[in-house]
Amino acid sequence: MGQQGKTEEEIAAYRKAVKLDPKHAAAWNNFGVALGQQGKYAEAMEALGKAVKLDPKDAAAWCNLGIALGKQGKTEEEIAAHRKAVKLDPKDAVAWNNLGVALGKQGKTEEEIAAHHKAVELDPKYAAAWYNLGVGLGQQGKTDAALDAYLSCFRIDPSQRKVGASVAHLLSRELRHDIRAAETLVGRLLGLERGLDAFFVAIRNLVKEKNLKEVVKLAGLARAHASGTQLEDRLAPLLALTDVLGTCVDGASPKALELLERMPATERRLTEEVLAELFGPDWLRMLESREDKE
Repeated sequence: MGQQGKTEEEIAAYRKAVKLDPKHAAAWNNFGVALGQQGKYAEAMEALGKAVKLDPKDAAAWCNLGIALGKQGKTEEEIAAHRKAVKLDPKDAVAWNNLGVALGKQGKTEEEIAAHHKAVELDPKYAAAWYNLGVGLGQQGKTDAALDAYLSCFRIDPSQRKVGASVAHLLSRELRHDIRAAETLVGRLLGLERGLDAFFVAIRNLVKEKNLKEVVKLAGLARAHASGTQLEDRLAPLLALTDVLGTCVDGASPKALELLERMPATERRLTEEVLAELFGPDWLRMLESREDKE
């Protein structure tokens, strides 16, 4: 049976339980969670409200109520519920993370960062809290600290693809603001554990957004840092790709085709894959037609 069916069964069971015993706080809490899992946030909020009224010292119920309130756009009440949760259970990393997210909605960045710091202090392997900490630090312009937080998230959970988009944002911002600052950031990123992997993911995000000029500039900065180091071989596929993209940006399609022909198989496969992503399945015909016009 699928999750949807299970949740419907759970809702029916909890609905019956609270009808039989309307003063069973835990049943109201579980009922609210099940309703929330189906997106029935108004009903969830009502059920969880009853749970905390019956048992005001249930930190988990307050945390769940905060989530439901947030889904309903009731940010003030959401913050109040999460504050209650962390007061009742100061060692609950999830509650601190949720409090941080809620505070961020109101632009209370200092408090948001403090809450996420508390979450990762309590649970250093809490990937989502590291990511949210990075977001808050980035909003304050604390680029190095934000990068550290994003990479902490990425090391714990490499499937967190949104890290790539956030690192790409940091790189783009520095690139637009100050090329030297961007150069420093790229160098620092490449020197950190899993930094090169995060750099590849960030570049891929920029490619998908068709920010090709930024991709080419950032690859050039990476080339300067990697030259003569062990990173150079690992960067080779990316540098080959960006050489081709650079010629496309400049409109020099014949040069792009020449570069493709000289590429080793691995680099060529990556480059052709990205060109297809950018220009569609007829990317080769498109480049050849541009060559004819030139």
